Amino acid sequence: MKKVKWTYVSGCIVAIGFPVFFLLIGIWTGDWGYALWSVPPALMTIWGALVVSRKQKVVKD
Repeated sequence: MKKVKWTYVSGCIVAIGFPVFFLLIGIWTGDWGYALWSVPPALMTIWGALVVSRKQKVVKD
């Protein structure tokens, strides 16, 4: 259970934190490429967290 919780927390940090961080860099520098490059890692993290949580749910049932 503890490992799943850590995965969830780290996934949220990456899924929310990366785009926000790079959005701020994009606003500061005026180069929006930073924000665009943060979207794929965030989406991959969300997808991975979804797969792991569904597998955990299937194993428990």
